[in-house]
Amino acid sequence: DKIPWIGGMLSSGVGRAVDLALASLPATRQVPADSSSASRYFERDIVLAQPEIMAGQLPVPSAPGLGVTIDWSAVADLQASDTMTIK
Repeated sequence: DKIPWIGGMLSSGVGRAVDLALASLPATRQVPADSSSASRYFERDIVLAQPEIMAGQLPVPSAPGLGVTIDWSAVADLQASDTMTIK
């Protein structure tokens, strides 16, 4: 069986929440994941609160969903364009 490597440096809070959800699955817990705080790489993120590392581990949310809330004002401020043209 192949076990995926999960994580990476350049993920936003949403990407890190997905990484955390995947890394918590039984099949992937055999290999350490690569995840850290997005604040190390981004001045501003698009989630209101980042999962914080506690005692060297990221706590897995117990409620349904990814456990992060989107900061829609940050999305609006950071997007390059409010429209997309497909040619």
